Amino acid sequence: MLLASGIRPRLASWGLIVNLVMATLGGHRFWEEDDEQSRMSQRIQFMKNMSLMGGLFAIIAAEGRKTR
Repeated sequence: MLLASGIRPRLASWGLIVNLVMATLGGHRFWEEDDEQSRMSQRIQFMKNMSLMGGLFAIIAAEGRKTR
C-alpha cells in the first residue's frame, strides 16, 4: 500500500524485499524437489520472486538518486 501510494517508497521496498526473501527461501526450494515437473514449477516461482526483488532494488536506487 505504501509503495503504490508513493509514501516512503524506499522503506516500503525494503519491507517487501525482506518478505520476498523469506517467502522465496521458505516456499520455493526447487533444489529439494525430486519430481522434474515440481522442480520446474518451483524454479519458475523462485525466479519470479527474484525478478520482483530486482524491480524493488531499482526503485530503491531511483529514490536514492532523487535525494542527492
